[in-house]
Amino acid sequence: MEITGLDHVSICVSDFRKSEPFYDAVMRAFGFKKGDKAIAGSPQYNDDYYATFFEAPDGTRLEVVARSRHRQEIVARWEDLAVFTNPIAELRSRESRRS
Repeated sequence: MEITGLDHVSICVSDFRKSEPFYDAVMRAFGFKKGDKAIAGSPQYNDDYYATFFEAPDGTRLEVVARSRHRQEIVARWEDLAVFTNPIAELRSRESRRS
């Protein structure tokens, strides 16, 4: 396997709406282009997911995502996770099967 570069970086913030003006200015200064739309309440992740995406001139994608209650649980239980699409639901399903 050959490592050819960085594809995607995610930055978590505690309050996305308060930090959005800062990230907009910083990303613009570094030449990143903001994506067309933010993602809010995505069923692929969770109901309180909120993120926006930037793309660098070299194609690297940067995601700024709010640290929601689900993301806090993901961080706290990282070692227990087995999948990354809706990991908390999958984790709870495994736990309920053990009961």
